[in-house]
Amino acid sequence: MARMLGQLTVAALAVLAASYFAVITPTIAGPPESPWEAPVERLAASPDITAPAPTAASPKKQRICPPLLPGGSDSARRFPQRRETGPMQRAAYEAAPRTMPVAEAPMLNIAGPAPQASSQPAPVASISLSWKLPAAATTEQAVEGALVVQNRGAAMAHEVVVQAELPAGLMLNGSEPPAEADGTICTWNLGQLDAGASRRIALQLTPTGQGNLVPTATVRSTTVAAGALSVIRPQLELTATANSQWQLGRSETLAFTVVNRGEATSNIELVVSLPEGLQHPDGPEVHYALGALGPGESRPIEITCTPAAAGEYDIQGTVHVGNSAVADASCAVVVERPTLELTAAGPKVRYVGRPASYTFEVHNPGPAATSNVRLAAELPPGLRFVSAGSGGGFDAASRQVTWFLGRLEPQTKTTVTLNVAAEAPGEQPLTASATGDGGATASVEGVIQVEGVAALEIELVSADDAVEIGAETVHELRLTNRGSKPATNLEVALRLGDELDATGASGATEAKCDSGDVVFAPLAALEPGESTTFSVHLRGAGAGKGRATAYARCAEQPDVIQAECLVTVYED
Repeated sequence: MARMLGQLTVAALAVLAASYFAVITPTIAGPPESPWEAPVERLAASPDITAPAPTAASPKKQRICPPLLPGGSDSARRFPQRRETGPMQRAAYEAAPRTMPVAEAPMLNIAGPAPQASSQPAPVASISLSWKLPAAATTEQAVEGALVVQNRGAAMAHEVVVQAELPAGLMLNGSEPPAEADGTICTWNLGQLDAGASRRIALQLTPTGQGNLVPTATVRSTTVAAGALSVIRPQLELTATANSQWQLGRSETLAFTVVNRGEATSNIELVVSLPEGLQHPDGPEVHYALGALGPGESRPIEITCTPAAAGEYDIQGTVHVGNSAVADASCAVVVERPTLELTAAGPKVRYVGRPASYTFEVHNPGPAATSNVRLAAELPPGLRFVSAGSGGGFDAASRQVTWFLGRLEPQTKTTVTLNVAAEAPGEQPLTASATGDGGATASVEGVIQVEGVAALEIELVSADDAVEIGAETVHELRLTNRGSKPATNLEVALRLGDELDATGASGATEAKCDSGDVVFAPLAALEPGESTTFSVHLRGAGAGKGRATAYARCAEQPDVIQAECLVTVYED
């Protein structure tokens, strides 16, 4: 009977041990509470049983478990004393499932943008953890077990850490790889685990108590996700062309061409920087969005600006892709102020009343055409307008003669004529000016010397046609300046024949009578159109035809002019 009781007792203990050491494969599904550590769901489902939570490792109590030992009770003293398992714990174990979910470490997906849009998610790691334990064990007898870590995902797992908590009554004698132990907490740092690979942690355990012993384990890891980002170096070229010679005030065109020598590129912008002196409605910096260019594609851009000041300018163009400048080009232009040259040809001296013809020549010596060329000549009061060629018109109020010459091509000339007549003696300034678009100007000024003529006219008149010997009569000598210029230093004289004698004289100057001659003192001036009269008293001296001859001359008219009259002298 006692033997049978002993056999029954051994069989019961074997059944209990088999129930206790059932294989546990923990797998935690769903997100963890933190990126690095997943909580363990306890095996006990009953509210009466609460499994102890893992305790944080303390550096002061940390020790390294030795490798697997041959087994036996000699190593049991290294670990905590046994703790009996009560009936409630056994009942909870029997009611608990044989598998326990273990949380996987979250996958941190930081993949960069791919060259092409893809609906496939980035590969991640998926870690599972399971216990491998014998179905039954005997108290104080070492058994072998294992924790198996498997990466079921498609990406490598990094920093894989397994942590196990042993219940009271179960001690770890050793493991391969060795564990870092702190009380009942054992930790294994496994490092990296390739996709599809597994890692086995060999355990040597010794049960020191009896009943249902429930070890727990967690695993945590990090995943490095690789992203694909297609990076290209834009290969854009920029060329800039423009006419090298620009004209002030006239709009000019800048031509830029962007060529893509590489792969397709987007977000392209051209920025043109205009120096001070060149004007554009958008200001000194002109932006032009090109969008995208395919391989080998080119895009021409034309920008119009207006030079406001003459000078040499360097115009810079830059191609940007996003915020980066990838190509540039420049062109140099010279802005020239349009130039005109004006010359005049004609007589420099004219006498009053005489006509004069003048020729004006307008020349464009520059490299560019000049538009809206006009010519104006201003007449002084001493010149009278007669006619103008090439459609010139005269405005009497302003005394201007104007011509519209239109467009004057480079290195060309045009000529107009002006016909005038001299009206007043003296220096007569004749001015002319030419103007064109862009501030082109030219002027010429000349002086015409208009000379007047002193035209003396002399007249001698006798009061009587006949006079007796011894009787007196009067001759008047009238001197008139019929010219346009004052006659100066006038000399007047009267010569008498033998039949007449001078008895006295009067006039603008004093006279000197000497028998047959009467000479007047020089007269300073006689203005144009003025006259002066000299009177000479005569007496009949002998019978016959008495002849009187008057003479006059001036500085402007040195040739002597004369006049005479006859008086009959008779004897009574």
